[in-house]
This record gives sequence, C-alpha cells and structure tokens, in this order.
Amino acid sequence: MPDRPAHDLAPNASTAARDVDPSVDPNEALTVEAVGRFTEGFERLIRARGALYEFHQQMGRCDALLGEAVDLLHAAGHHDLARDLDTTLLGRNAIPDQWTFEIVEAFDETYYEVAAAFERRVRETLSDGRRHVNEAQMKAARRSSGPDDDRS
Repeated sequence: MPDRPAHDLAPNASTAARDVDPSVDPNEALTVEAVGRFTEGFERLIRARGALYEFHQQMGRCDALLGEAVDLLHAAGHHDLARDLDTTLLGRNAIPDQWTFEIVEAFDETYYEVAAAFERRVRETLSDGRRHVNEAQMKAARRSSGPDDDRS
C-alpha cells in the first residue's frame, strides 16, 4: 500500500464500503475498514510467528542431526573432526546467549501476547467481539442466487 496520510485513505475506504451498501454510515464503514486492516496485520503477525517457530524447529532438528554426525564420525574413526564439530557447533547459541526457544519465548512475551490482547480489545470494542466483519459483509454482498452446491 502506498504511504499516504490517513485523510487520503478515508474517502476511498468509505466510498468502497458504501458501494457495497449505500445505506452504510461512512463512519461505520471506516471502522469496519480499520478493523479489517488491523485484522490483516494481525494475521500477518501470526504468519511471522509461524515462521519464527519454523526456524526454531528447523534449528532443533539441525542440532539433532549434528549430534548424529558427531556419533557417526567417532564410529568411523574421525575423532578429531567429531570433537571439533561437537565443541564448535553442537548446542551452539543461535544468537549470542540464546537458543531458539529463548528467542521464541522473548518474541511471544514482548510482542505477540501484547498484539493478541490488543486484537481482542479492538474486536470487542469495535465489532461486538465478531471476527472477520469485513469479509462477512463482502460474502453477503457477493453471494449469488446461483447453484447452491457449496452450501450445507
């Protein structure tokens, strides 16, 4: 999205919402739009958190495989190389003084939990606790009276 002041976004957002239903109050439409943007940002955060957990699990598996390699190198008689691998990489911090579980925990405590609490606050304050209000309005506006084989 281009960097534009909020006042430049407001007319476009309310016009788009009013195109779906002309009776919608522009302020309500802007609120739905704002909550939708916030929700999209929060969903991106969830994906970013998933990538962080993926990193954590990949690094854990990496360390386990390196441990197996140390054992196999010893078994093959490559003791110096096995000792060097064991002391250089096995169990090494991912960043100074931290393993990946500590990075994940710090992220959750510092950012994710705060954002999740704010997401609940926004939803409860502005959407009566409902999720995906913008999408629900879009679904209602776009549903056709065509085939109903996608309904239960």
